[in-house]
Amino acid sequence: MAGLHYLGRPTLVDYNALSSVIEGMLKLNVSEDGTGKALAKNFIHVINAHDTPRWDYDPHQKLFSLAYSKVTMFRRHYEVLKQRLLRAEQFRGLMSIKAIKGQKTLDRKLLFGVLSFIEEGRLYLEDLEDNIRLDLTNVDSFVPALYTETSMVVVGGSPNGDCFTVEFISPPPLESRAQSTETISYPNLLAGSAIADSMLQFRALEKEYMDAAVVILSDVWLDCARTLAKVEMLFRGFESATVPAAFVIMGPFVSNLHRGTPALGALHRVLSNLAAMIHRYPTICRQSKFILVPALDDPLAPKILPRPPLPIELLEPFKHYSIDCVFASNPARLYIFTKEILLFRRDCTVALKKNLIPELSRDTTDQCGTFRAVLEQAHLCALSLAIQPRAWEYDHALRVYPSPDFLVIGERSRPTASRETDDCLGINPGSFATSEFSFALLYPMLGKIEAWYCSLSITNPSIVNNKDPVD
Repeated sequence: MAGLHYLGRPTLVDYNALSSVIEGMLKLNVSEDGTGKALAKNFIHVINAHDTPRWDYDPHQKLFSLAYSKVTMFRRHYEVLKQRLLRAEQFRGLMSIKAIKGQKTLDRKLLFGVLSFIEEGRLYLEDLEDNIRLDLTNVDSFVPALYTETSMVVVGGSPNGDCFTVEFISPPPLESRAQSTETISYPNLLAGSAIADSMLQFRALEKEYMDAAVVILSDVWLDCARTLAKVEMLFRGFESATVPAAFVIMGPFVSNLHRGTPALGALHRVLSNLAAMIHRYPTICRQSKFILVPALDDPLAPKILPRPPLPIELLEPFKHYSIDCVFASNPARLYIFTKEILLFRRDCTVALKKNLIPELSRDTTDQCGTFRAVLEQAHLCALSLAIQPRAWEYDHALRVYPSPDFLVIGERSRPTASRETDDCLGINPGSFATSEFSFALLYPMLGKIEAWYCSLSITNPSIVNNKDPVD
């Protein structure tokens, strides 16, 4: 036992704890493919948004801790970004709005806060103590970004009484996952979960699963015959090739729910068809895990983030065929071994374009800009509550800090991928139903993504048109 340590400290192990570890190791060693090697799907775990531990940043102790008190979403988000900002040397001279408000000086000051329209047509900056009106007439330098109301920004300039003359504006600088985890005590989303104690074991085992793949589809309209035929074509192609460890299928699952049609019955019907289809491909059925992520447009839940999983009653068809299926929330975090994949289904680019602040929108917007905006704001949807309602007590599940290994945003557009930091790859698999039946093939251990399209040829049921991989 001399070599058994946890975080550098000797640990006493009782019988129950040791039995639990041994039982877990025995489960992981179960072979289901006849090769003597456990299936990769056994190492995939999903954490739903409503199960995400809530962590707050304490600026006095300079560490993260579990939050039990009800504090505002704004304060939580502000403190997380500010502690990241203060590690950037060029922003260490930040001042509070209260400290400079009322002054008249040409000396340049740096402020950090959230953009807001307290008065119609007048842009303000707010922090935790005060607010000040921004004068943008003399802006001579700004970092191109997707600036919207409620965006967190750094502004440089000079105070002029109750107004601040802006010369410089920038979003918070990006920080890699490695930098975040190395420089400060950070939240472990797995804390308290059944797999937390297995992460070291997973890190050693994942080297044997370098070819493990995750197929990601978005906009899968299961009530559309043409879409369903392409889904079956995809399954047929993978059944005769290397079987993925997981299929992530994001909604909406119903393209057009007619008024008066029972939503639960409609979803049960299309999901039953999907389960029966999976059952026709025994290798996939046995070796792959299926993760279903609903869109905000799917029925049976309000359009509030985070969106809860589909009702558990709809799992019955998958259980009937012994299919390993998980109903996930939107967003959700998927772990394959030690790699974190953040899954989010929302048309973020469209929402950002509609709500840009004209005076700060000199650059064009695209999907890659969306990935960057999410990482800069450390939040999946940093829009006002009037535009996108959010459940206050679960807003922490929308935070993107530290950044994940893979940020997946399913949008109704063509597939794209972008690496904004060294260790975070942004992925949009595209719309399966509306963009040539596109999907993404992710190799988490290799850090590589490929964009694929289902063949348009009825006589050729294979998967073709492999695009250049992004790595």
